[in-house]
Amino acid sequence: MPTLFFMPWTYIDRAKQIGPISLVPYERGESPGKIGDITQQCLDDILKNYADRAYIQHPNSTTPVRSALILRWPSDDERETVLTNEEVEERLQQTQLLIFSAISNRQFGNHFDYCNTDGLTVIAQNFSIENPAATSLTTRRRDGRSIKNITGGTGKPLFLRPMHVPDRYLLRIDSDFANAMLHIPNGDLRNRLLDSITLFNMANTDSNEVPPSAEIVFLRAALETITEAGHKSADLKTRLENIMTPHLGPIKWHEIQFSQRVWQDRWENTNRPFSAWIQDFCHWRNESAHGKSNSKKYPAPIWSLFNHLLFTSWFMGRLVKVILSTNALYTLTSTDKDELENIELLFGHDIGNYDEKYQLNWNKALSHLQLIQLGRLLEELAIEDSENSESSRN
Repeated sequence: MPTLFFMPWTYIDRAKQIGPISLVPYERGESPGKIGDITQQCLDDILKNYADRAYIQHPNSTTPVRSALILRWPSDDERETVLTNEEVEERLQQTQLLIFSAISNRQFGNHFDYCNTDGLTVIAQNFSIENPAATSLTTRRRDGRSIKNITGGTGKPLFLRPMHVPDRYLLRIDSDFANAMLHIPNGDLRNRLLDSITLFNMANTDSNEVPPSAEIVFLRAALETITEAGHKSADLKTRLENIMTPHLGPIKWHEIQFSQRVWQDRWENTNRPFSAWIQDFCHWRNESAHGKSNSKKYPAPIWSLFNHLLFTSWFMGRLVKVILSTNALYTLTSTDKDELENIELLFGHDIGNYDEKYQLNWNKALSHLQLIQLGRLLEELAIEDSENSESSRN
């Protein structure tokens, strides 16, 4: 029985190749036409089980997804290969890297550029050519597993886009970053990266079923896994400092909403904002994992839990880039370097709050960083123009 891999809640405007994975746009009744042995009608039958809410005031009003994204591998072009469970799992692991790349590239405070991991869900659907709309689901039980078989052709969608998944999300992905991750050789680094990213993606679903207290525990576990840190906060702090310090700019405490005194009064013996952030982050994780105490034995952290979740979801992609570059698997771009050098600018802001104009402070902080990037670009262009002028005179 062949397997179709697809993302029902997102789409792409044109075909793209990322490593071994072909990203193929799907439009109901129109494209991509026949791929391998699968006809357009077969694709329509499979995907009609996935639906959006229609713009009609009726409790049962749904409409099959109009657009989606199909994922293909080289062997799919040769024949409709019957995959083993291990091969399906390997492909799904690769798609976790794609999802991570998209999450690392997302924008905050902008409705149309935002995504979450539930919106980037990849389905591996076994089907038969004779009845492609039929499906079966394998669900976990604490004592084993259970298989649910559903007969297709009823005309009613089986799966509805969750309310927390953004509508009409156009996949935006850093192709170079995704390619680098997909080409990591088998071994310890790849295994750690996959385990870490799986935890990270679990922390970025936006689902109400995953509370913020669980998300920060997942994020701490993701950081421990990728850095090979133990469970002590001091170990994670040391390892993150060793990895990141060569890429950070000169030590600077930005006196904006949170000053040097605020951070250092709470976290003693802290020589730079990045180190103070790690301790603040670990405090929140410990509060969430071990339960809050009413004894007030420990002072409150500086940043809110919301701030830490927002920042760490952005930071993780930059951390992975640094680790890959250290292993000669990725080349940091000028933009990457600018972001890394100026990370500590963010710790002066209450990034998750809004100002009187309802502008997210995160965007205010990033606008400072973008001005730095613009200044560098203008300086490089001026140097290039000067060199060209000198060359033409000679």
